[in-house]
Amino acid sequence: MASCPSNREEIIELAQLEVLGALENADGVRLERLFREALPALQREVVDLQASMAVESLLLPVIEPERSLRLRVLASVAQAVEATDAELAPIASIGRPVSASRSLTSPFDRDSSATAQTNEPLPSLIDGRWRKSARYWRAACIASIAGLAAVMVFQVATARQAARIGELALQNSYSDELRDLLGKDLPEILEEGRIIRGLVGATARDNGSFTVALAPTFDEVLILWVDPALRQTFSLQSVDRQSGVVQTVGNFVAEHRLGGTGFKIPVGIANANSDWRVLDQRGSMLFTSRPTY
Repeated sequence: MASCPSNREEIIELAQLEVLGALENADGVRLERLFREALPALQREVVDLQASMAVESLLLPVIEPERSLRLRVLASVAQAVEATDAELAPIASIGRPVSASRSLTSPFDRDSSATAQTNEPLPSLIDGRWRKSARYWRAACIASIAGLAAVMVFQVATARQAARIGELALQNSYSDELRDLLGKDLPEILEEGRIIRGLVGATARDNGSFTVALAPTFDEVLILWVDPALRQTFSLQSVDRQSGVVQTVGNFVAEHRLGGTGFKIPVGIANANSDWRVLDQRGSMLFTSRPTY
């Protein structure tokens, strides 16, 4: 459906408001409807306009931090440094030199002065105990780090295995759904040597995709889809790349977000060089194997 000049001006205005974030919900719905009804040339013009506005520096917000943020950060760092120094202070005092007059003898043992003179001075004993304790703590830290590394490796391996199991389960689920719809699953389709063509949205705003699998004998074609508009009637067409002749293969309805269907076609409708496209019930092209954007 061609857009009149008034609709073109309205689409341009609503598209600009959408980029600026000032578009209401009702206007957004109207923009979506007008965009789908517009000509492909106008659709590309709207997409290019929004892309150029999105990177315009004058439209980007200017956010400046508060002036007090720097002072608050410096104060927090200073408090953290003071707290760390306070925690490490007892460790730093270990091994501090002690006067030579002190020894391991008890101050209450006044009669054992001769024995006390033969004992080793306190600083040397503390240094020896500190070295032994440091070795124990170093060994404990190394063992803890090794144990933590082993646990992390085990967790990563477990996560990868769980992801792989989930992927396989999802693939089996999709394969079962396609078997119910087509009578065959993906491995069987690929083993038949079919010609696979992927279809994407005719415009950058279209979501979803279709895949066409043409039999090597050119008498059967399968159409598989992912996330199209549900419960709508679509038409599958083949386009001869050399002559430009368009042939309608058939119509289908997408009842599920993942699904497919098949068509028996006369020989000559399609070949290995054919392009494919999907149209909606109004005749507008939604998906194609040769996008123009």
